[in-house]
Amino acid sequence: MNLNAQALNITLIYLLMIACSDGGGGFEGQQTSKSHNVNITSITPSTSETLYVGQDYDIEVEAEYSFQAKEGEIGLVIQRGESGHMPIAYSTQPISKGKGKITLKSNITVPETKAVQVFTPLTAQGDTSTSVVSTRSYRVVDNRE
Repeated sequence: MNLNAQALNITLIYLLMIACSDGGGGFEGQQTSKSHNVNITSITPSTSETLYVGQDYDIEVEAEYSFQAKEGEIGLVIQRGESGHMPIAYSTQPISKGKGKITLKSNITVPETKAVQVFTPLTAQGDTSTSVVSTRSYRVVDNRE
């Protein structure tokens, strides 16, 4: 699957999760299936920190997972809070059956937006979409003159 198709799938999953959420402030969630799960256990910088438009940030996510398929991957998708945009950053790391911990990193420059969303989708090899994803969000402020 190409990057555009994967980004579209992640965006659609996110919109579905928002539609099903309680509508609270920042969305921090975890989706699981009966055979797989992923959970962000820590994120740097903390989501309690505000990000600023135009500033560079090193985003580091630690996640725990349980995976029952033979092979797959966990992605790190960082995008604007508004839907319809391509990811700011996207990468994946392969995983194998079992439980484990993984660290994913990316450097971003915050674009004009009100929020930055971080997703860690878990996908079995051969699947074209997933509902197994953990998310976090950052508030973004534009204080440029």
